[in-house]
Formats: sequence, C-alpha cells, structure tokens
Amino acid sequence: MGFYNTIKKISQTLFLFLFLGEGGPRGHEHNLYEYATLLTIYIMGYYVITSLIKERINMYKQLTDVSLKSLDMINKNAEGLNKLAGFLHDTQKQLNMLATKVLELEKKLEAYERPKN
Repeated sequence: MGFYNTIKKISQTLFLFLFLGEGGPRGHEHNLYEYATLLTIYIMGYYVITSLIKERINMYKQLTDVSLKSLDMINKNAEGLNKLAGFLHDTQKQLNMLATKVLELEKKLEAYERPKN
C-alpha cells in the first residue's frame, strides 16, 4: 500500500473513530483522551513520514546534481585529453619528418665526404 493510500486509510479511520463513534468494542464508552492520543500519534507519524520523504527527495536531487557535475568534469577532461593527443600526434609527425630529413642529409654528407680516388 502506497504512502497516500495509507494516509487516506488513516484519515478514514480517524473519521470513523472521532465523528461517527464507531471505534472500539461495542458497549464501551469512548475515551476522548485515547482518541486524542491516537490522533496525535497519527499526526506525528504523518509529519515524520513526510519529512523523511522530503529529505529523501532532496538527497536524490543532490546526488543528481553531483552526478551531472561529475559527468561535465569527465567530458571536459576527455576534451582536454583529445586535444593533448592531437598535439602529440602532430609533434610525432614533425619529429618523423625531421628524422627523415636528417637521414637524407647524412647520406648526402657521406657521399660528399668520400674521397675521390
């Protein structure tokens, strides 16, 4: 039984007890103090339950906010890592081109430095 159905049942029961006088065993007089105590307990229970539900809802909202912020940070970090990877890839290409040029120049230098005998 859900929360609102429980509250509905409690209010119906209180209506029967307090206003129609159908509560308790037949033939006994109703004790107003007992009904007031029960009403107080039901009201306190209602407020405790509603406050717990509100706290739970607030907790879920906070967890959602934290999760979204974490996802945003992860996305920003991923974008930064992609930029870094692109930069490193370009640097590697340039180093490979430089190494190729150095090898070509070394070959030309060897050919030039050989004695012509």
